[in-house]
Amino acid sequence: MSARLSEFIEQRRESIANRWVDILVAESASEALSRDEIRNSIIEFLQDVADGLRDEAARPWKNPRPGEATAQAKHHGQQRFRLGYNLDALIREYATLRDVLYEVMTAEDFHPQPAESHAFSRFLIEGIANAATQYAQERDTEVRNQAAQHMGFLAHELRNPLQSASLRLEIVERRGGVPTAADLARVRRAIKEVSERLDSEISSVRLKGSPTIERQRMVLNPILEALAEDAGPDGNGKDVQVLVEAEPEVTLDADRRLLQSVLSNLVRNAVKFSHPGSAVRVRAKTSDERVVVEVEDACGGLPEGSVEKMFDPFVQLGQDRSGFGLGLAIAKQAAELHGGALRVHDLPGRGCVFVLDLPLRDTELPGK
Repeated sequence: MSARLSEFIEQRRESIANRWVDILVAESASEALSRDEIRNSIIEFLQDVADGLRDEAARPWKNPRPGEATAQAKHHGQQRFRLGYNLDALIREYATLRDVLYEVMTAEDFHPQPAESHAFSRFLIEGIANAATQYAQERDTEVRNQAAQHMGFLAHELRNPLQSASLRLEIVERRGGVPTAADLARVRRAIKEVSERLDSEISSVRLKGSPTIERQRMVLNPILEALAEDAGPDGNGKDVQVLVEAEPEVTLDADRRLLQSVLSNLVRNAVKFSHPGSAVRVRAKTSDERVVVEVEDACGGLPEGSVEKMFDPFVQLGQDRSGFGLGLAIAKQAAELHGGALRVHDLPGRGCVFVLDLPLRDTELPGK
């Protein structure tokens, strides 16, 4: 087998790589990645391919050694996972590399021998397989780590209020078994915390995989009033008022459990991060067949650059690390599942406003 194709690739690998990067940059709407990050290990991969082709030309009677021409492909798959690529995008990159190589060969009227083309295709497929395998291994490791972290956080979140309630009951028993109003309030708060964490976990499980929602007609106002009462000064221990300003009898079609979970999460977070003695304002209004619920807190404003990360799983932006960072990610997913959206606006020096925007009606419900 002639080594002509190996020499062609080796001599032009810089220009091939540059053309490949140009195409990927043009196809991507993101400006977050530098050309060096996109380029990554592709030049080294091309050199591996050239070396493999040369080696096969020197020993055509031997079977190819698996993996010898794709040493950089695993690194490429690992790096692409860490940059947030999906597997489809990773595989398409190798298809683009093939197209670029044949584009350059056509432009220079270069015609490789059939055996060389066959060997190149085999090395390219092997590179895709190695990159995809490494990507999958990185993804599986990340999923396992997140699951373990999540279970650890959940156990911690449930243990703390239960320990608090148990300690309060022990104090009551030592005093003679007669609870005070403060004792009952402490136990009530602990039970409420456990209930909220479990509701959040149930919502998280429901939203995994291919979730479905069960819409029903409901009035929004009682839900908001109940949340305000539960999270008011008597229940939050911070003297933070929760004030509801809603249009009367706002009716919408939604999954009751998920909607309550989303609103509870927003109000609970608002109270949690607001300054003691301040107020959380919950506003609801309708417009153009949509309902908008705004939850404004008094946290003092968001840290710089935090708006973009606010809805990422396991991200906690405040000094209070008692939550396990899934609530807002779940809330956003639930909103989108309803055909709506959840966004946040920073109010520097004051706080922030979470905006839940949902359609009022589901046309598939009876009577629509």
